[in-house]
Amino acid sequence: MVLLDATQQLRATAGNAVVFAGATVIVALCGLAVVRIPFLSIMGFAAQFVSIVTLST
Repeated sequence: MVLLDATQQLRATAGNAVVFAGATVIVALCGLAVVRIPFLSIMGFAAQFVSIVTLST
């Protein structure tokens, strides 16, 4: 029972930090599109997709 409570508290507190960090990564990867180099833009969009999928699981 104590382990279950600890797990729920961990998800409640650390989950917010993970979502914030993931959102920061996604915003930072948007910066690659600003350079207007097609290869970097595509890499940035692909990495954003991976980040979004990772955050949603």
